[in-house]
Amino acid sequence: EKYDFDGYALDYCRYQNMNSDFSDASKEAFEKYIGETLNDFPNDIYYYKPGVVGKDSYTPGPYYNKWVEWRSSVIQGYIKDIRAAVKAVKPNVDIEYWAASWWPLPATGQNWARPNLNSTRSDWWASPQYYKTGFADQLDIFQLGAYLNRVYGPADAESIEYAINRAKRIINGDCRLYGTFQCSNKNFDVEEAVYLCLKETDGVMIFELSHVH
Repeated sequence: EKYDFDGYALDYCRYQNMNSDFSDASKEAFEKYIGETLNDFPNDIYYYKPGVVGKDSYTPGPYYNKWVEWRSSVIQGYIKDIRAAVKAVKPNVDIEYWAASWWPLPATGQNWARPNLNSTRSDWWASPQYYKTGFADQLDIFQLGAYLNRVYGPADAESIEYAINRAKRIINGDCRLYGTFQCSNKNFDVEEAVYLCLKETDGVMIFELSHVH
């Protein structure tokens, strides 16, 4: 689909946090995760070809796919720990999570899909186990950040309707889904967006009301 990671490696790395974190702590945690020692870190993950400018300079290393998987597993682990801590004290409190609708998000480690959705198996960046890092089943509510320019259009990847329909397939009932959108554009039909979100999801969040004139 439109937001597949393939073809956007350089942009994702620059703007979507693929360049972090390469600290000693992360190296040690990753080595423990894979049960191996890295001898050329961080080039084992990826590197830029010297003297080459542009997308072709970004080159994945031998552990790139496993690194993407590990980073996503860390976020999944945080979600699980937070859920366990909160539910132990107040079981009725909902665990809510917001993320952008542009799934998959391997560069940010946010795999908000259901953990049995193996739809990334053909993506070059995904390891065979990446899909298992999904965490929709650990949430009570997922807030879908459909910060897009149009409300309707089931085949329009820039529409909220498209994003909601896609998210329903990705989550598939593992948690409740809220539609969220931004209203900074004066020409954006806020009323229709609210109607769509309330009709097709379990709730709505608007970012942000201070934009309403």
